Amino acid sequence: MWKNCLKISENKSLKIMPGHICEFNPYIQDIKDYMDSGLIGDIIYISMYRLNHFIRKNNISVIWDIAVHDFSILFKLINEKPSKFLQFQLQ
Repeated sequence: MWKNCLKISENKSLKIMPGHICEFNPYIQDIKDYMDSGLIGDIIYISMYRLNHFIRKNNISVIWDIAVHDFSILFKLINEKPSKFLQFQLQ
């Protein structure tokens, strides 16, 4: 996937600017340190909720626009790719 993005950006002289800034939030690092300490045992399930409001864009998927930041945090916390993703929207 990223190779395709890189190829397109090179062909169109565009810059790729991933938004992984959330990974460096000190609260996220504190959670990671706590998880890595072993005090809470093995992690078998993580549930994430986005509580802030955002402006919905009709020309792009919410996964590419917003959830990519949540995935970035998730991957940092668990140090591996999850085996399954479930998505649903609260009304």
